[in-house]
Amino acid sequence: TVITLSVTIITALALVLASSAGRLIARYGPRRVALTSTTLSAIAFLGFALAGGAAWTWILASVVFGTVSAAAGPMVWTSGVAGLFDRHRGLALSIVLSGSGLAFMAAPMIAYSVVEHWGWRAVYCLFAGIVLFVYLPVAWLWFAREETAPGTAPSAGAASAKASAPIGDGLGRPMRTTQFWLLALFTALVAAVEGAFMIHLFPILQEGGIKAETAAFVASTLGVGVIVGRQIGGVLLDRIDPSLVIGCMVGALALASALAWLSFGDIVSAIVIAIALGFGLGGTTSAIALLASRHFAMVAYASVFGTLVGLSGLCFGLAPTIASQVREQSGSYAVLFPALLAMLTFALVILVAFNRNARKNVGPA
Repeated sequence: TVITLSVTIITALALVLASSAGRLIARYGPRRVALTSTTLSAIAFLGFALAGGAAWTWILASVVFGTVSAAAGPMVWTSGVAGLFDRHRGLALSIVLSGSGLAFMAAPMIAYSVVEHWGWRAVYCLFAGIVLFVYLPVAWLWFAREETAPGTAPSAGAASAKASAPIGDGLGRPMRTTQFWLLALFTALVAAVEGAFMIHLFPILQEGGIKAETAAFVASTLGVGVIVGRQIGGVLLDRIDPSLVIGCMVGALALASALAWLSFGDIVSAIVIAIALGFGLGGTTSAIALLASRHFAMVAYASVFGTLVGLSGLCFGLAPTIASQVREQSGSYAVLFPALLAMLTFALVILVAFNRNARKNVGPA
């Protein structure tokens, strides 16, 4: 519970600081904010390696990391992309966000191996090194410069998106609309399901009878689902109604929940669960990013999407802690899955309401 509490702390800070991070991006540009936040995040990773002995040290490391990494997530990277693309924005966002899929593929197996040989502290040292010596140089070399720098003229795609956005012309106005809060509620419900399921996937697989080493391999296949979900979703987002695409992703999450509830306990069903979960994870973030860029003015995009990401992160972080308590009280994960399915059903109802509200607010072309 203490370990999963760190996820809650980090994601809560992401929500609290989302608006401030959005203002920093709007003022200084995504590039500067990305490079600064990434550098500080690498240093903060070492705080986890130094933690231990008392719960407060782990909590302090979580607070420091959550504070400095608040602007290092999807908000800053998608801000750089949303201003450069219009017609193929869905695919562009999906490609950018597929990086997390690669991480899901590699991290479980790497972490398992590092822990076996050098202990858990070495994992955080490794992450800090990867961020400083791989992540940061790539961002420095290739993150968009002129088009997203403050004070420069927006690209044709950004100008078109801003002109076509039906709601809001500032940072605060969109957040006072029904449309925003429907999207926020949908985001919160889906994120809670994703967080409870993904963070506990490894012990869920073990409870179903999968050995630890095999479970680590199965968990890594979640990354395949994330990448496939994001690429397929990205292509579809540019061609059909984004609400239909995100509805399919919610369906994939429901499939994973139903299969885990039935718990066949063999490796084939376990892989299907992981890939279906990854597919749902992969498509929802891209779709929400596109919906935010389409239904709200681009000048408000960083703050709107940042708030949605922060809310998503908070629910994503709270859910594993709640799931841990449920597991400890009931002695099994079995009671968790009906609740997840009910939340996903309610999310689909909210999505339908959002879609109807969006149609009412769309003016003539």
